Amino acid sequence: MKDKRYLKIITYFQSITILLVSIACIVALVWSFKNYNIYASFLSIITLNICIYLGHFIMPKSIMFSKGIYKFNDSEILSIINANLRESKVKYNNLYIYINKLDYYNARIFKNKDIYIFISEDLLEKLSKKDVMAILYHEIYHVINKDLIKGSFLVSTYLFLLSFFLYIINILESNLYYILFVIISIVCVVFIFTFYKRQEINADIYGAKKMGDYNVYINMLEKIHPYSRKVISTHPSLEKRKEKIIKYFKENEIK
Repeated sequence: MKDKRYLKIITYFQSITILLVSIACIVALVWSFKNYNIYASFLSIITLNICIYLGHFIMPKSIMFSKGIYKFNDSEILSIINANLRESKVKYNNLYIYINKLDYYNARIFKNKDIYIFISEDLLEKLSKKDVMAILYHEIYHVINKDLIKGSFLVSTYLFLLSFFLYIINILESNLYYILFVIISIVCVVFIFTFYKRQEINADIYGAKKMGDYNVYINMLEKIHPYSRKVISTHPSLEKRKEKIIKYFKENEIK
């Protein structure tokens, strides 16, 4: 229990720190356009991207060296995943898969010079070898498809466009500045979440194809569903994921 609490505190602290700095950057971005300071706006965007990058560099390192974490040592699975990454021409030094005691996510992937995948110990105990393979295929798709980079670019682009649009409104001296700020912000958040959910569906389809049988992949989804986060998730619902996988396989006549 102490190990779990320790890991949670460390991870929450890092996440909150990066989130607060990111929020500060967003506020600075909006302020800079409202006050006609284009240089400050670019500085805010650059700082925000640095925060995103640091999140993918610092968090895996700190979790990796925390107590209660151990390496995943199935050589067959590691060999298959490494071969798949190299076949997809992904550039990286090493692949590290760790089992941790955090229970608020099932699996998580980070990439800098190396690739880190963390899987919840509580979840792993409920899975077969095929289930683990399905999860890992899903996770590495995000690296193969450069989803981590695309996500960062999308957020930065939308923040810039949002701020620039508000800058134009401010020049026109509109009294609707703050109302439009809220409306546009909500639209942007909805679009970004839709984009992330689309990425997850694509990762599901990739994983199901690699497993050679979508029923095997869907079976894995049903197993991990009780352990999934129910609030503020970038993943679609279980039913939506199953529906999209089956639809893809039927439309492409894949058994």
